[in-house]
Amino acid sequence: TVSSSADSVASASLKGGKLSIAPLSEGRAVITVRVDNGSGQPRPLSFGVVVSPDLDAALPLLLGQVQTGSLSSADMRRYYRLSLDSDRDIKINLSSGGKLDAVFSLYRGATPEDAVDENRIGIEIDNESSGEMERLEVFLPEGTYLVEVAAHSGADAYSLRATELRFSDVTIGKRYEGALTEINDLIYYKLTLKTSTFVV
Repeated sequence: TVSSSADSVASASLKGGKLSIAPLSEGRAVITVRVDNGSGQPRPLSFGVVVSPDLDAALPLLLGQVQTGSLSSADMRRYYRLSLDSDRDIKINLSSGGKLDAVFSLYRGATPEDAVDENRIGIEIDNESSGEMERLEVFLPEGTYLVEVAAHSGADAYSLRATELRFSDVTIGKRYEGALTEINDLIYYKLTLKTSTFVV
């Protein structure tokens, strides 16, 4: 028998297998496991208790940080919260394992309840085939945004990363070199012209 001191969790019993219970309100709970075979006599018991985060909650997505996860069915969703303290140009990359065709969407808001069409920024980004990377580049004003990752088809792991787009100033006549560190990565250069100029 597994029971919790939280009022929002009901006691439950099972014979072997796995049992999941989830407190519905904020606070502290004590989970108690005991054996009840009807004899009143003690007996050995092997068990494990795993405390997992609420998969329907929005996890923080920090700039430069890689968030990883997995999706096992087309109706699964994962949510990430991106907070910006100033206006920024942002790039969001989503890559998935070879068996997952994943999609992601960007919304204004901070909770999964904000993932509605009226809050959507741009279109749903679909990597179109399993194992590919997709990205979204967008200017975002200061505020909080929600990234929703979903499985279009298949099941596998994925990784999500948000970074700030940075532009290197260049001038005509000089040579510039750089290095690309990942598939489909891009380097951005900014050329400022004061008059109409033919550039090759």
